[in-house]
Amino acid sequence: TLVGGTAMGGNAGTGGNGGRGGSGNGGNIHQLGGNLRLEHTILDDGVLQAGFGSEGQPGGTIAFPDISSPGVQSDGYNLVNFRGPTTGWVASDLPNGTEPLLGPLDFYGGTVEGFLPLDGSPARNGGAPGTCSATEDQNGIPRPQQAACDVGALEFRGDNVFADGFE
Repeated sequence: TLVGGTAMGGNAGTGGNGGRGGSGNGGNIHQLGGNLRLEHTILDDGVLQAGFGSEGQPGGTIAFPDISSPGVQSDGYNLVNFRGPTTGWVASDLPNGTEPLLGPLDFYGGTVEGFLPLDGSPARNGGAPGTCSATEDQNGIPRPQQAACDVGALEFRGDNVFADGFE
């Protein structure tokens, strides 16, 4: 179970060199069996890095689903930008193709780097109204700070002086 997490820029694998490139599945999460439970989680920017072809030409970057799993058990309020063929999503999950609008990887006043929801991000207050399964974000900030929990690893504080990543 992944609760209140954020995975950005996952690499599905590196294609082979010489001949055809390799393959990969699920840019941020690839699960071969069983069910994966997600709640208040963001997955975005999964890619497959292709290797070099037989003539030494560099490969490209291919957009890949952010998740590849035979079954997802959503406990709600997830933002997965590119779901691919996975099933198990529920009505409270944000629609497939929703951009999370997150700031760059930074500390934002805490001790662990993360991606903070920017102004206008659907992740802000995008969680369950008034209640959160994770009572703190990854930096110990109590949840919720406003009407609802933020989706992802960091909770935006209305007085967050570190919102731009500078201290």
